[in-house]
Order: sequence, then structure tokens, then C-alpha cells
Amino acid sequence: MNEKRKFTSIIGGDKIVLIVAIIAVFALFTSLNRNFLTPQNMVNLLVASSLVGMVAIGHTYLIIGLQNDLSPGSLAAFCGVLVAILLNKGLPIPVAMVITLAAGAAVGLFNSWMVNQIRIEAFIATLVSQTIIRGFAYIICGGKPVAITNQAFNKLGTFRIVGLPVPVWVMILCIVLFGFILARTRFGRSVYA
Repeated sequence: MNEKRKFTSIIGGDKIVLIVAIIAVFALFTSLNRNFLTPQNMVNLLVASSLVGMVAIGHTYLIIGLQNDLSPGSLAAFCGVLVAILLNKGLPIPVAMVITLAAGAAVGLFNSWMVNQIRIEAFIATLVSQTIIRGFAYIICGGKPVAITNQAFNKLGTFRIVGLPVPVWVMILCIVLFGFILARTRFGRSVYA
């Protein structure tokens, strides 16, 4: 086996293009701004991508199962507005988070019900729920940004563990947990089926 084949068999031929693209992007931005590769900027990038990363983890299951969902962006906005309003009304952080997670899960169950029981195409079903959820978010916040006045919750987003903010650790935990579920559980293997 020649060296090129050995390298592509270790890395995976389709992944090489992605690796080269990432290196090119990092090289380009570093040439444009010498502060791009600083540790603080890398942490900033991780924090900025943590929400999108967590949404993408869930979406990965759908893509593997040859489905799609158009509602995650609207659902993330709705849940963000909901938790902010609940916290500003004085609910304890755990209670506000549980209510918000339950609301998000209810939307997921509604989408699943439309696709699996009523047999509406996932694209159409999630387009409908995306519109409804976005409307709910707009209604409950009155179309205005909602600032979270709960300082403990705000600190949760900036508190650092081993140099990384909590949202980054939550994303890492989700990656590990969902990766384990996909690779090591009966349910995870059924997603591939």
C-alpha cells in the first residue's frame, strides 16, 4: 500500500477534504487577523458555536435516519424567550429550565406525531411547527428582546470550569453522550437502520 492510500485509509478519504478546508479557513483568518489563533479567541469561537453545536447534535439523529426538521432555530428562539420570561418572573433556575425543556420536548413530540402518526412529510410538518413556534416566541416577548435579570443564570453562562465556560462543557457533554448513544446502544444502532 502506498503512503497516500495508507493516509486516506487511516483518516478516511471523504474526511480529508473537510480537514483541508478547516486548515485553509484557519490559515486565511490568521493571515487577516493575527489574534485569530489566540486561546481567548478559540474559547470565544467555542462559546459562540455551543448553541448551534447542541442543536446540530440533535439534528444529526434526524439526518442519519434520513429525515429533516426545519424547526430547531425557531424552537431555540422560543425556548430562550420562555426561560428568560420565567426567570424574570422569579421562578428558580431549575424550575424554569425544566419547564423550558418540557416545552421543547412537547414540540419535538408534536413534530414526531405529525410525521409518524398522521404521515405528513417531515419537511411540511416541521415547516408548520417552525412557523407556529416562531409566532409563539414573538407573542410572548411582544416582538422585543428579553433581557434576563437573574444574575445567577447570567453567571452560569460565563462561569468557567478548567478555563472553559459552562456552555462549552454542556456541548462537549452532549457530544459524548449522544455519540455514546449512537455507537453503543440498541436505540442508536436502530437510528442507522
